[in-house]
This record gives sequence, C-alpha cells and structure tokens, in this order.
Amino acid sequence: MAVGICSLTGKLGTYVRSHMIPLAFTKATGGEYFVEGGPGVRPFRRHTSWYDPKLVTRDGEDVLADLDSRAAVELRAMRLVWSSWEENEKPLVWAVAENDTETRYRLIEGHDYKLLRRFFISLLWRAAASNMKEYTHVRLSNQSLERTKSIVVGAGDDDALFFPVQLVQLSTRGPRHNMGPIRMTMPFRGSDLRADLVSYRFYFDGLIVNYFLNVPPDLLADTKALYIGATDSLQVIGIPYEASFQRANMDFHQKEAWGNFPSDIKKLLR
Repeated sequence: MAVGICSLTGKLGTYVRSHMIPLAFTKATGGEYFVEGGPGVRPFRRHTSWYDPKLVTRDGEDVLADLDSRAAVELRAMRLVWSSWEENEKPLVWAVAENDTETRYRLIEGHDYKLLRRFFISLLWRAAASNMKEYTHVRLSNQSLERTKSIVVGAGDDDALFFPVQLVQLSTRGPRHNMGPIRMTMPFRGSDLRADLVSYRFYFDGLIVNYFLNVPPDLLADTKALYIGATDSLQVIGIPYEASFQRANMDFHQKEAWGNFPSDIKKLLR
C-alpha cells in the first residue's frame, strides 16, 4: 500500500482501504451481491461497497471504524435499516400523513443522537474529502471541510443545524443496492414560505440521508424534530419503496446501463 498523509488525522502513514459507507450495511451474504451505481457510473455487481485506498491511514481508519460500529448498533436498534428487520420482524408502527396515502411518520426517542450526528457528519466528510468519481457531486468549502473533520475526530463542537441531517426510511423492501450521493433540489411550498431546498442525498440499506445546505431559519425552527440532534426525539419519514425516488432512480440507471451495452453483449446477458 502507498504511504502518505492521512486526510483525517494529518499524520504520515501507510494508507488503508477505507469504506465510504460502513461495511455493516453493505456486505452481501450467502452468495448475494449488490447493484452499485453512481452519477455517470454504469452499475456493477459488487459483494461490498466502495472503499477509498488513499483517504486515511490506520489511525484515521480506526476513528471511522469505531464510529461505524457504534452507529450501526444505534441504527439497528432504531430499526432504520433493512438489515435490522432480519433481526426483528415485528411490524413497524407508522402514523399516516394527513391527505397523503404514501407518506408515513414515526417518532423515535431515547437514542444517542450526538453519536449519530458525528457518524453522519463523517459520511459527509468522507464523500467531500475523497477523489473517487462516485462522490464528485459532494463538494464542501475548505472551511466546512475543516469543520466536519474536527467533528469527526471529536475536536470540534457540533451543532445540529450545521448541515441539518434528515432521515427518510423506505418502509417496504426493494432490491439491495448502493448508490453514490447526489445533489438535489426539492421545492418546499408552505402556507407562508416558499423555498427550493438544496441537499446532498445519500442512500444505503433502505435509509435515505439528506444533508440540507440552505434551509431557511423559520422553517428550521418549525421542523426541528426532523433533524438529528435538534431535539431529544427524531421524527422519521417513511415512504414505500414502490413509490420512492430511489426506485425511479434505480430503474433509470439500469435502463441507461442496458442501453449502453453493445448488442452482442446483450445477447450473452439475456
């Protein structure tokens, strides 16, 4: 392996392979595989998710791996990822949104939201600090990159409204796949406020993670329960896979990849 400066700790050392999304959520078992894709990237079959071979050294990876393992315990206890359903098949209890046949909500309390904030900020830092093509859509200013790094190593004060993190859970199962993060614009139309909300959208194991870049202060104040660490509880949105953007995006990438295959290769794959 190559020797260089760890992007997280700033120390010289030997680079190690560092998973961009925790292995706990992206490891195929029993001969299965994931469909893996990203912006402008043809989907591939993989038995695990992306790793960056030149992002961190062992010291940095130890920090990330510790965060990953502790966050995995929390997310599974909250039953926010599909892999946790295999451990407990008791149906989740959802409240139905008014005048919306698809969207659901549930309120989760009593979890370590400080840890989860640090974990999710680490995913954002990894994406912004990496040079991998699957993460080209995620770019932070030097100031924001330094602040996210200090939060990850535990040296900086966090604020739940610094890149507020919102979770959307796919409430029904779909195919297992990994998608690179994308930058999205979502129109918000309230009674007193109209805004185009910009976010970085991450996805793994049935969980959608939105990092908002420009939520107006009035809207933040009215919707704090939606953001990790802003209150003592967390309101999670649930959307069936069949009605989700994730399904539409997956279908698009599959059709795009299929259309780019030469006709003689298509015959072999049928």
